[in-house]
Amino acid sequence: MSSQALEHGGNRGNKDLPGRIKAAVQGQRRRAKAADLRLPLWALGLTFGFWFAIFWADAPRVGSSSPVAALLKIYGAAISAAATHAVVAAAVWSIVRRMGYGELFTPGDDSDN
Repeated sequence: MSSQALEHGGNRGNKDLPGRIKAAVQGQRRRAKAADLRLPLWALGLTFGFWFAIFWADAPRVGSSSPVAALLKIYGAAISAAATHAVVAAAVWSIVRRMGYGELFTPGDDSDN
């Protein structure tokens, strides 16, 4: 164990773990509230709701023609998958950027080196 860890109480064990987890979750909740994540979360929710409704509408029609099969024949599975990926990726990137983690995924300004 490092000297820094020993100065801060050493290995605290599992007794303090629930308190630390609770504090970390509350910190993330405050950051999410400050970042105003309503729009990206709505986009994710609507995308999930759309695909859940499609799956639910298609489930009882096993072995027969369904509206989902007709739509996939008309528009193609690749287009629907690409559109879904684009919406979800945009929403997730917006969440990542608003929470302040965007600089972890983008190349930084390395003018110091």
